[in-house]
Amino acid sequence: MASMAQWDPDDTVQRLALEAARIAHEGLGSTQFEQLRITFSQQIEQENTDPEEQLRATVRLLLQKTNRDSGPKDVADTQIAGMCLIWLATTRVAGWSLLQLYGWGAALP
Repeated sequence: MASMAQWDPDDTVQRLALEAARIAHEGLGSTQFEQLRITFSQQIEQENTDPEEQLRATVRLLLQKTNRDSGPKDVADTQIAGMCLIWLATTRVAGWSLLQLYGWGAALP
């Protein structure tokens, strides 16, 4: 996936996921993008069967991959963050703003 444009903290998870999916689809093509999306979802589901724990783990991963204080980010970090957003857009947090999501994620135990 190419580098994403600046994100507005008031944008919803769903809108950002659509942008991430568009960029990934353009870069990878539909078949490879769909396989990546399926593989990512399967990995999340294999790690934990509880949907709430899946949600929390994915938000933690997103925060980790986008935390500028933990050093420079590479293409893989950007791709994983995009896949996190795409997955999160299928959950109850899809309508949350990025600011809400990050605030909630930062407060997780």
